[in-house]
Amino acid sequence: METGEPVVHLDRLVRWARLLQVPAAQLWFRLPAMIGQGRADEACPVVDQAMEQTTGLGSAVVVGHLRQVALLLRSHVRHCAEVPPLLDRLQHTFRERNWVAAPLPNV
Repeated sequence: METGEPVVHLDRLVRWARLLQVPAAQLWFRLPAMIGQGRADEACPVVDQAMEQTTGLGSAVVVGHLRQVALLLRSHVRHCAEVPPLLDRLQHTFRERNWVAAPLPNV
């Protein structure tokens, strides 16, 4: 199971993303800032893409980031029509991937 520290040094990530010419729509680490700026409508397609690209990936870090994004999006349910269906899809994703964060059984 993958574990890791929260995303830090966003300035370094942004610099590398620019150097590698990663399209802005694929920069998942920018999601919290986008949502915080009230740009939930722009964040929703990025979240959908992240869920699609990580399907079947057993990563506690990815699931943790998706949970953080879901919490941030909740405050935009009334203001952005894309958010409620996205939160439903995120809940489905969490149910599918709940084994990732589950503790190992005692032997």
